[in-house]
Amino acid sequence: MPKGKTTLIRCPEGITSTSYEILDSVTRIDDYAFCRCYGLANIDIPDSVVSIGIDVFYSTDYSREEGYRDNGVHYIGNFLIEAEESITGLYNIKEGTTVIADEAFYYCRSLTSVTIPDSVTTIKSGAFKDCFALKSIHLHWTDLHNIQVDEDAFGHDMKVNTEECTLYIPSGTRWEYRHHPIFGKFKNIEIEEQENLYIIKGNQKFVSPEEITVQGDWSNASFFLCAGALCEKGVTVTDLDINS
Repeated sequence: MPKGKTTLIRCPEGITSTSYEILDSVTRIDDYAFCRCYGLANIDIPDSVVSIGIDVFYSTDYSREEGYRDNGVHYIGNFLIEAEESITGLYNIKEGTTVIADEAFYYCRSLTSVTIPDSVTTIKSGAFKDCFALKSIHLHWTDLHNIQVDEDAFGHDMKVNTEECTLYIPSGTRWEYRHHPIFGKFKNIEIEEQENLYIIKGNQKFVSPEEITVQGDWSNASFFLCAGALCEKGVTVTDLDINS
């Protein structure tokens, strides 16, 4: 491959070499780039690569190496390349993953929940396309400015059901997610439950009993008097300690 090129389009099919070094000028590896390079077992992907296409390593020794797999999900370095269609239930993407590749979870029909760590910076086209059973996505970004999500990352016309699938997000980020061009399309966006965090949903009402017994000092009474000023019935505070 000539130096200075940014896209690796195709490695000659049937190459006999067992290893291949990708130049550090490359930013994208195209679809099927190493497809049917059967003996290829070792590939060094430089940090410059930010995008990997579909079935890039199909039918190579590299793709068949179980050491690169985690519960049916194929990783190469910091890239999540592909998940087996048979994956079921909840899946937690590995910490340190930076890119979820094109169509990585395509047609994983039994995937119900996925957790995406804050190390991920890019979600590519069709990454969760046709994941019809996906009911919850747990996100951990507190700042979305540098997060790149392709417009069809969840499939054309958002095939992940945005009416039923819930996004769980960190506390204090609801406005940012709600106004995000992709995540804002999800109807249900909830704050992730955390230890030592108590969440009260909006539009809640408190109905007080008719009588309350509290410590009888004036500073405490002032809170109830303020509440009385805001309600229709008013509040009466009695038996205050004149010396408090």
